[in-house]
Amino acid sequence: MDSNQHKAIRALQESLGLQLDLLAVPDERFTRVDDGVMGDAVESFEFQLPWLECGLFDRALVHLTGETSKNVVLYRKKRSEDISLHVQQLVNQLVAVYGEDDYEKKAMTDKEMEMLRNNEMWWGRHWMDALKFKHPASLTFGTDLKLVLYLER
Repeated sequence: MDSNQHKAIRALQESLGLQLDLLAVPDERFTRVDDGVMGDAVESFEFQLPWLECGLFDRALVHLTGETSKNVVLYRKKRSEDISLHVQQLVNQLVAVYGEDDYEKKAMTDKEMEMLRNNEMWWGRHWMDALKFKHPASLTFGTDLKLVLYLER
């Protein structure tokens, strides 16, 4: 990874206020996992965070593919507490970094906030166009709340 990519990942980490070092993961705190889905081409590592990233996420999963690809997944299982304000803040931070998403969405709507308060599936925001976004990302809420960051290594 060149220094510009390094700086871009560090800037993303700082913009989102992440404690987890995106450049260093997976480190010795992570345990190798075999989810049976990714196959031999992908190495997966998981870490139960002793803190909440973005006031939301309590787990980190890192998928390494080949020599150059690293996906960092921050997630949490569905729970009963209201997470809508934390998600709204994270969406605002992501929009500040990426701008409008692939579906021309920015700020969350009242309907989306209600969906989160009711623990309903939420399609979220997606910045997946690799030609437009240096480090694609997606934020969704189905069975888990997930933030996926697609990075180089």
